[in-house]
Amino acid sequence: NLIPKVAEPLGYHVPINFIETDSGPLKESIIATRTIMKSQYKNAKCFLITSPMAGEGKTTMSLNLALAHAVGDKKVIFLETDFRRPSVAKVLELENQKGLSQLMKGEAEFSDVIINIYNSSLDIILAGESTNSSNYLNSENFNKFIEVLKKKYDYVFLDTAPIQPIADTLLYLSEADVTLIVLRSRQSKLGAFTSALNKINKASNCDVGILLNYFDTQTASTYGYAHYYYDNKYYGEYGA
Repeated sequence: NLIPKVAEPLGYHVPINFIETDSGPLKESIIATRTIMKSQYKNAKCFLITSPMAGEGKTTMSLNLALAHAVGDKKVIFLETDFRRPSVAKVLELENQKGLSQLMKGEAEFSDVIINIYNSSLDIILAGESTNSSNYLNSENFNKFIEVLKKKYDYVFLDTAPIQPIADTLLYLSEADVTLIVLRSRQSKLGAFTSALNKINKASNCDVGILLNYFDTQTASTYGYAHYYYDNKYYGEYGA
């Protein structure tokens, strides 16, 4: 799917835009993406979200898609597995919170690391302490943990490190039913994308979807992307 850029910067509210806004192009595109995901991947439980390089919007997409799936009676859990540069704690203003790293090392219980996002049925587990190694996740215990989560929750979302500079993401591909690659319009390089796709295909047999983030809707005005009406509000000039 195509994900448009909102006209005005929303700061740290962008990663949880889905529950903080009533309508708008970003939220509508997330809803459309959710609909496509459910249609294309009917039996998928675990979605892994990555990008070729940093700064392409994968964490924002991960959080919003997880929130979009956490509707009705659906239970969803979001795991931050980027231990090199964890960012979700800062986004959600959660300091000194234990996370996945402590859980996998036996330094915390599940109840110590689980956080519920307000006004939703989404649970999240932060990465925890920042580290340059995730070797302790390359284990049978982590695989078993994901299998338990698949039984407990309707959907599991894994927010991972960018796949080109960091090898960690390849460790989790075996647990994913679907991998979503987030590309940033006018920034992502074709070589980086094809290399990332080759790595995923060699390490896993999972399906792969693509999200083109920060899409320039002004250049697509002939297809109806440039101007919208929602709830009697006019949204125009959303450009990348």
